[in-house]
Amino acid sequence: MRFAREDPGLASLLCGLVRRQAYSVMLDAYANAFNFNNSGAGHQDDNRTPPMTPGVYEGKYELDSIMAFLKLSRQFYEATGDAECFAADAETWLGAVQRVLRVVEWNQQGTLAETARGWWYSFERNTTVATDTLMQSGRGPPAAGDVGMSKSYFRASDDG
Repeated sequence: MRFAREDPGLASLLCGLVRRQAYSVMLDAYANAFNFNNSGAGHQDDNRTPPMTPGVYEGKYELDSIMAFLKLSRQFYEATGDAECFAADAETWLGAVQRVLRVVEWNQQGTLAETARGWWYSFERNTTVATDTLMQSGRGPPAAGDVGMSKSYFRASDDG
């Protein structure tokens, strides 16, 4: 990032990355990995709400994965001062920001509220590895509501 202000090619590349992440959040805010070409590769046989789509490689919701979009956007702007990157496709970028905030807010609800309104996210994988699926029919461990914290169903990625 630190060279982006002096290198227009690098700034353009990073702007493209911001836009790609915005597109990915709009495609599926609960996914943690995507197929660039909608190939359907990956874990398409996972039982998940929302359903898997060809653009999603893996649909494990990790709070750090969705927040990476906001972090990259902030770092890009701080490094370049280029607001045009966001304005060029403002509908997608702002939509992605709104979606991130909505998902974080939704996941602040406790198990009782989720049971009453229905589940926005569930995930089950046919596996013998306990950390690759969620207990309780894909809904994860019970959680209290109204505590100001947002659930992250899977451990944080080690890629960040």
